[in-house]
Amino acid sequence: LSRVRINLRAQPASDDKGLIKKDTGAESKSASGAGSYNSPVSCSYGKKPFFTALHISDLHLRKDRNGTKLSSFIKSLKYLEPDFLFITGDLAEKNEYYSILTDMLSSLKANRAKYAVFGVHDYYNKSAWEFIRNMMKKKKTYKRGNDTEELAEKLSSAGITVLQNEKVRINIPVEGQNRAIRLEIAGIEDPVIEKADINKVFAEESRNQGKSHSAG
Repeated sequence: LSRVRINLRAQPASDDKGLIKKDTGAESKSASGAGSYNSPVSCSYGKKPFFTALHISDLHLRKDRNGTKLSSFIKSLKYLEPDFLFITGDLAEKNEYYSILTDMLSSLKANRAKYAVFGVHDYYNKSAWEFIRNMMKKKKTYKRGNDTEELAEKLSSAGITVLQNEKVRINIPVEGQNRAIRLEIAGIEDPVIEKADINKVFAEESRNQGKSHSAG
């Protein structure tokens, strides 16, 4: 199974505005899974959580009986209202399933934002033989490629932003205080198929560290 990460880091911010532009860079905890749904989790500041997140991973959506069950289950989560929705890789295995995927995911709510990253199966539709051989030795490419541009567009129509070695910054106001916590979220692509670009993600911070070092 592929490993895909969305990294979270929170630190004080100077204002309490909402979403801030896409950027590059992040570190800290990784959220990853294999065929999993993680119940909403929260990150605390003091005693009270300042945000909650719903994490879904490795859906491997197919147009069969299991796919129907999966769709019903995901749609049943629509009553949850986390601040963030994170979807970490291997959403659907064929281009033909994108419309079903979009219909399924569009029912999910998030008060602040929804983000996704792609996994191996989002980039490639593996044959049965490739899948078996992949268990013994990981490959960097496969014969049948999927249309990830179309997938990103479909997800966007469902309000989900795809992060491809990118970072976003969000300021979350601290209740009862005249300040905010800055949350940085980085979506790092799959390293097995050489899509991960850590240098790109950390580029801005490397430049800032260089400036600080020179100034010191």
